[in-house]
Amino acid sequence: MSTPLVHKSKPKLASELDSGFTPHRKFSISKFIVFCSVAGLFVSHALAAFTISFGLRFLQVFGKPHIEIHQNQTWEQALTSGYRNVVVRPLIDRKQRYEVLVTVWLRRTEEEKHSLWDQMQGAHYVLDNYDSEIDWDNYDNEYTEDFLHEKAIFSDVVFSGLRLKNRNMFVEIPLQIPTQVFMSGHLSTSDLRASIVIIPSSPSLLDHVSDYSTWYSWMRRHRMRPSRFPPNSTKPPIRSFQDRLLEGFALNVDLIRIHEHQKPNGTSYDESSAPSDALDSHEEEVDCFALSSSGELVRASPSHILHPFIVTRTQVRINDQTSLFNRQMFVERHERLKSSAHKYCTVPRSRLYSNDIPPWTSCRREYQTVGNWETLMELHVPNEESAAGYDVEWAYAPYMNSLRGAATDKDHIPVPITRRLCNQQNNSSSHTESGAQHEAAVMNITWRLSFTGRTSAELVGDELIGPVCEQQWAKPNTGDDLTQYAIWTNGLVGHRHGPDLHPKRKFHLVQTRDVMSDVELSLKAMYWISQTSIEHISLQGTYLLVVYYIIASTQRGFSRGLVDWIWHKGLVAIPAVTMLSAVTTIARAGSTGLLRWIPVPVARTYRDWTSLEPGSTINRTVAMLLAIISGFYYIVQPEHIYLISPTYRVDRSRELLPALRASAWWTGKLCQLGFNNRSGVFAGDYKTTVFTWVIQELIELMLTCECVVGNSDEWRQGLSLQDVCRLVLLAATVWQAIRLPRPKPVPEPNDVRVGKMSYIKHKLFGMFYVHVI
Repeated sequence: MSTPLVHKSKPKLASELDSGFTPHRKFSISKFIVFCSVAGLFVSHALAAFTISFGLRFLQVFGKPHIEIHQNQTWEQALTSGYRNVVVRPLIDRKQRYEVLVTVWLRRTEEEKHSLWDQMQGAHYVLDNYDSEIDWDNYDNEYTEDFLHEKAIFSDVVFSGLRLKNRNMFVEIPLQIPTQVFMSGHLSTSDLRASIVIIPSSPSLLDHVSDYSTWYSWMRRHRMRPSRFPPNSTKPPIRSFQDRLLEGFALNVDLIRIHEHQKPNGTSYDESSAPSDALDSHEEEVDCFALSSSGELVRASPSHILHPFIVTRTQVRINDQTSLFNRQMFVERHERLKSSAHKYCTVPRSRLYSNDIPPWTSCRREYQTVGNWETLMELHVPNEESAAGYDVEWAYAPYMNSLRGAATDKDHIPVPITRRLCNQQNNSSSHTESGAQHEAAVMNITWRLSFTGRTSAELVGDELIGPVCEQQWAKPNTGDDLTQYAIWTNGLVGHRHGPDLHPKRKFHLVQTRDVMSDVELSLKAMYWISQTSIEHISLQGTYLLVVYYIIASTQRGFSRGLVDWIWHKGLVAIPAVTMLSAVTTIARAGSTGLLRWIPVPVARTYRDWTSLEPGSTINRTVAMLLAIISGFYYIVQPEHIYLISPTYRVDRSRELLPALRASAWWTGKLCQLGFNNRSGVFAGDYKTTVFTWVIQELIELMLTCECVVGNSDEWRQGLSLQDVCRLVLLAATVWQAIRLPRPKPVPEPNDVRVGKMSYIKHKLFGMFYVHVI
């Protein structure tokens, strides 16, 4: 029998084995690190926003400063247990109502002082500022000196029937301020000031006060109440016991800020230079003159460089504290504060102050330092059981202070006077004198006062932000961004700049919008990092978007600091780098050794060539579209054609670079949108990125609504023609993201051994893959 022949198959080559096997890529540690870095940046931004919005709230709700001196009892429990003499109760509790008396004081001119002094020396009775007699024999000597130095130009009760829990009370006080006093060479921040006095409505514990102790018994303080109040009162103008007590916990607020205003040649001084530096500078090459308070032309002194600004906004906070304190510990804190008062209070003495100003003290009264133990009162309350007897009780006064940094740039009004006139010619004094006499005699302003109650924990949180705010924008020539940020910050610490203003709501919306913008940029970077092919990608559109991101990353300035600049520079530039690396044809020569650092040109794959758009026709269309949009933006300026006008001033200057930036963005988006429509695949972005864009646009629309941010918002955004066009483009993009499928992953050919990631991506991120079998 013949045996059948067995045909053995030839061994296959290694290259012919598993021809249908899909190549896979190695796990990249560098890509994982970059992903963690991008995610970490996003988490850090979100954590910062969470800390700002909820951290203070946590402190306000759960914080309780000075808890060690609290008495864990109510007043009813103290009465029942017979411990009324062991605790210190509030002078104003939650049921007690009170009034707010506001008096505005203006420094007298030298002529007014001399005239009033002559009247005091030559007559027993004289008329004071309210046309009422003053009994100088019974008048306090200390009070007399204050009366000679300043006068009240406004005094009235501005709030009545308030309780400690009342918040966001507003009043506008019109003031007529004579400007002659500000011509003096010696300026002081107390030349114009306001005193705020709390008067409990009768009946109150104030009626039973027999003695009191203040923490500044040795200090000289400003006068807080006028000699006659009300102005037509017939009571003798003597500082009574109750007057002194009410002044003991009253608040003094200076309404003058002194800044360097103008050089002799009309240019502004550098804001970084201090007033003392200006005083030390002597300009002998020019003749400078000034008008004295009496109207005489005199040689200007170095102090005439400084110019007074009137503060037209004040925000006052009163402590909503009604807890009982342990008397023994309260007295210890009170005595300790009295002994260390010199650390917090000083008598301002510098070359800016004249020698005839009374030695008034200026104190820094942070709630963390002074608490509620500034004033201790002894009460003799009639005993209900015995008509002739009384019970000894103790009470403390409410803490009150003003918010530092509350006044923004727009709230600093320069006094309309010329304090110094300089001419290059020596014989031009007549021209100087005639020019200096055209000054406004009276300045009409509106002083905006807000009053609100704050808990102890809220006051502590306010003081953490207050000094930072004051250093940033409590001076003239502050940018609009810092001014708006000041309003937001004041809203976070419980003060609105208007009755119909919602700063907290707007702040949270803006922070959410910024977070979504960072998320969008991060998603774009991740999308282009993951791209190994340009299939379904419009090259022309991608290059234009790269140009847009590069221009956008170079447009941001240093207005918010170096860290903010670096953050946004890097975050905006990352999408440009990743997009450019994905569409270029540069790769590394190998995966090991020096080959990893040698860039080599790599031919495009068949899939890349099939996905490229026709060259000449598409290029001409893109160039024409780019030119049309650039001209439209430069000539028409659609970003300044408003359907809903903004409430802030808009800079309408024409610049070429913003027009090119906008045209690059629009043309790039339209190119990718058209390519998606032709290919039937949604590419160029994650679909999630589109919906982060939707959230941003919804917030932008909310910021234009009065019902959201308030109709008194001075920085309410508008709705422009550009915004409407962008919404139309967004609607088309959303429609494509919902309707069109994502690109299907297709394996690379087996002969491709080197990844298509660019050399730029390798140098910056180290994210390269080598296809293996």
